This record gives sequence, structure tokens and C-alpha cells, in this order.
Amino acid sequence: MEKHFVIVAYGDLIDYTDWSRKVVNLNEQIWPMEEREAFMGKFYEEIRWFVLSSDFKVKYLGDGFMILRELGSRGTRVHDALRFLFGIYKLGARMQGIIKKSRFPPKGFRLRVVAGMAGKVNMPDPNSKDKVAEEYTSPAIDMSERLLHVEKEWPLICHGSVVNLIGHNFKNLIFSHLKNVKYDKKKVTPEDAKDLWSFGFEKGFHIA
Repeated sequence: MEKHFVIVAYGDLIDYTDWSRKVVNLNEQIWPMEEREAFMGKFYEEIRWFVLSSDFKVKYLGDGFMILRELGSRGTRVHDALRFLFGIYKLGARMQGIIKKSRFPPKGFRLRVVAGMAGKVNMPDPNSKDKVAEEYTSPAIDMSERLLHVEKEWPLICHGSVVNLIGHNFKNLIFSHLKNVKYDKKKVTPEDAKDLWSFGFEKGFHIA
């Protein structure tokens, strides 16, 4: 199994299940089915645009996705991680934009980011047996998914591994340490919740 240093993000719609159930509740019919379908069409269109316009690896997961980037040598690692973080930040902003414009929106959209080592193995693509699908396994990937259950309505959270990798020296990139976070104790350990940060980019930030 190949070993790679990666940065990974899980993203999904907040409380999607409750929202979708309300949409399709025929007894109440509070939200028209057409409105839900229109929103999801725009949601997937944003993901489609992101996939076609970036070089990140994406795995679709229903109302969300996993985004991953292998980080190369230490000479380019910080730059590539920063570009990844800015890319998903812009994606999150676009998702919040379509939520804000929707007549019947879900609660919101969230992203959780972690960095660390991962193993990669090539497997037969289940959709096309003559092609190869790259699969990754890593504690960092597992943690990124678990962190969806930390401060569930907070849009952008990263682990300290990302902050340690990128550092605090970039103008217009803001990391803020989160204290006393709320989390689902059935899915998240106290250790997971220790070193978490919100992040954002101020106007004027640019990276090639």
C-alpha cells in the first residue's frame, strides 16, 4: 500500500434527513417537492463545477462528499494545502449562497478538514471494471468524517493538523481556536474535540 500525506475534507448539508422528510411529508405538504428538487439540482451543479474546475479527488456521498488532495514534497506542501483550503472555503461560500436564495432551504452546509498520512490502494472501479479506482484509508480521513458531529451547525472547522501544516503567517487567512465545543459523544471522542479551529479568508486573499 502506498503512503501519502493528504489533506481531506468532508462536507454535507446540515440535518438533511429531517429537511428531506419534511419536504416529502404528504400529510403536511409543508414544502413542495419541486422546491426540494430544485435546490438539490443547484447543490449538485455546484459540486459538478467544483470537480471540473479543480484537481482534487472527490467521492460523492449522497447529500455530501469527501474531497482529498495528496500533498507532495515539503517544498510545495504548504502551498498545495493552502490552495486546497481556499478552494473548499469558496465552495462552502457558494453553497451558503444557494441556501440563502432558496425558498425552502436546509439549515446550512458544513465542512470539516484534517491533514495526515494515508494509505492508497488501487482497486477495480465498480462502475467500469477495466478502470482503476484509488481508495484511501487513514485516521485523518476517519476523523474528518467524525468531525461533522462537532458543533453541527458551524460551517467551517479544521483540525490542528491543518493549522500546524499551514501556519499563521498568511495574510487574510484567519484561524480561531475553538474552546468548549459541543459534540456527539457517541461518535466523537474528547481527543477529537481538543484541537479544533474555525477558519476563514478575508477579502483580498489570492493564491495561484
